[in-house]
Amino acid sequence: MIEPDADMKALGKHALVVGGTGMLVGVTVALAEEGYAVSLMSRHPEALAAGHPGIFPLAVDYQDSAALEAALKIALAA
Repeated sequence: MIEPDADMKALGKHALVVGGTGMLVGVTVALAEEGYAVSLMSRHPEALAAGHPGIFPLAVDYQDSAALEAALKIALAA
């Protein structure tokens, strides 16, 4: 399992957003702007994460149960 990086742990507050590049994009960005380390699980999270240093992308398709489980373990370890 990949461990959360030091930048994520340094922020102290953590939020997990699943599918946060669609209807939840405002919530995702607001959490990052409020100082949260945001684990963003989405099929294509990189574009949103690139513009916000508090967003940590976890590219995963929720229909791939093994990948979803692995991404959840990473997010929960933060």
